[in-house]
Amino acid sequence: MSLDLDIRRAIEKHLDDLDYLPSIAWENIGFEPSSRSPFIRVQYFPISERPVGVSASAIIESRGQYLVDVFYPQNSGGPSAADATARSIIDHFPRGLRLSEN
Repeated sequence: MSLDLDIRRAIEKHLDDLDYLPSIAWENIGFEPSSRSPFIRVQYFPISERPVGVSASAIIESRGQYLVDVFYPQNSGGPSAADATARSIIDHFPRGLRLSEN
């Protein structure tokens, strides 16, 4: 199994554990947003892998971005509702968080 897939699964599992989250438009899975309901869209962009050190057993550092877009219908709370959802997602992934697929 690839490291990128392990990372994606760990992030998605942690995101899905968040309470009170709108529907999620997962990558490469059909999704029809409702014009009346908020939703979030996620995308994972692996960027690079490199060893941290020079030995053959050096740890591999993987870099990438996990993008979460928050969408709210017009006239349903304005930017403050979307901002509150975005803030809860950000707070759910604090600096230094360690994730595992298991």
